[in-house]
Amino acid sequence: MRTHLTEFSPIPHTPCWEELKSMGIINDGIDPLLTNNPVFTYLFSGYDPYALEKLKLDVQLYNSGWYISLHK
Repeated sequence: MRTHLTEFSPIPHTPCWEELKSMGIINDGIDPLLTNNPVFTYLFSGYDPYALEKLKLDVQLYNSGWYISLHK
């Protein structure tokens, strides 16, 4: 079984967009580049960027099979 991570990019005028606006996280005048998947994740998710990178690397390691080999 493989693990897949996803990143979120809000789309204007969708329910998610409106929810983020109501929370004061974004506004209609936001630069579209700031809603790009990885940029949005790093700027607005509230997660530590280093923790996110570690998680991505851990998933890559797990999916490669090395993780399982190391933990047998």
